[in-house]
Amino acid sequence: MKQGWRHHVVRANGDGTITPVQWDVPISGAGPLTDLSGPGAFEGTITPEVMRLKDEGGPLIVPWSTVVLSERDEQLKAVSLITDVNENGPDLGLSGVGYGGYAAQPYTGETFEGVKVDPLDQVRRMWNHLQGLKGGGSDLGVVIDDTTSPVRIGEEPRDVSFSTGDGQDVEFEAGPYVLARWKTDDMAKEIDSLAEQTPFDYRMEHKWKPNRDDGIESFLRIGYPKIGVRRNRLRFVVGENVIVRPQIQWDGDDYASDVLFLGAGEGREQRWARVAHVTGDRLRRCVVVSDKSVTSGKAAEKSAWAELDLRLGIEDITEITVTDHHNARFNTWGLGDEILITTPAGWAQKMRLWVRVLAEKWDCDKDELTLTVKRVEKVS
Repeated sequence: MKQGWRHHVVRANGDGTITPVQWDVPISGAGPLTDLSGPGAFEGTITPEVMRLKDEGGPLIVPWSTVVLSERDEQLKAVSLITDVNENGPDLGLSGVGYGGYAAQPYTGETFEGVKVDPLDQVRRMWNHLQGLKGGGSDLGVVIDDTTSPVRIGEEPRDVSFSTGDGQDVEFEAGPYVLARWKTDDMAKEIDSLAEQTPFDYRMEHKWKPNRDDGIESFLRIGYPKIGVRRNRLRFVVGENVIVRPQIQWDGDDYASDVLFLGAGEGREQRWARVAHVTGDRLRRCVVVSDKSVTSGKAAEKSAWAELDLRLGIEDITEITVTDHHNARFNTWGLGDEILITTPAGWAQKMRLWVRVLAEKWDCDKDELTLTVKRVEKVS
């Protein structure tokens, strides 16, 4: 049954449960955003003043306590932790983050030093620490995926030093993977760093419990090396379910046929790699990329190829706005999936691009969805 959009205000109790404050709150301009391997976001305005959301002590919507549950046709689409409330006359502006954004806090547990450990275990370590803080008040009830990877990080402590052919001394320390108060000041950034290096994807998922009165279930899905599948039966067609003609980009600054990657060290002893993809239809163009944290030739080559994949210099579409349509019904794809876009002829010829869905932002008032996408050839 189609019931449209509804937004419900609840309170996060910090023990993994929620307490309803008010069901079906009129929020205009609601725009929940969910993203792959990201914190999510929310914006909206309560207008006019809703008296049932007030008590003698002021509004019942409180930053870092209030959660907005956004559902479409009884399916939970977003769970947003309100971080800012702005009162402007009868209007109450709300903004917030998804549950993934709650991890943007320092690690305050016992120092952990790991040798040859799975990066995905460290994601679980940080979330378990966050939701299990002594004294309580930090448990959102998020269940963490138990997926593992074959990747290992951290090694026995050792000092690496050498002299270059130019007589320069190079020194750096290799050692275990460390989580510590003095080092990990933002767990969300640390998780993102691990996701990029490993690589892996993550996304926060929510659904109603079988009895809605019992609340919601939240799950942090982790996928190695990525989340998502190719949806061969779905398509986004400009002029049909893509309702705004997307901007097609050719960014010459991004183009390169060769990448020279420079890692740790100096001179002849520097870790480096050069890779190339020459097609014959363009002049060769080389770019230089540096990252002193890369300490092996193998890692430098891997990073160089990843950079080259992003610099194809081909037509690209990064954002589309879609509506519910039989070409690709809402709820038939997820973040990380690959879907075909077709466009009519314009400055470019008619195009068929496979893109990966990286983020979804709803316009709840219009029941439209803006997708952030990336051409699959550019996804490293």
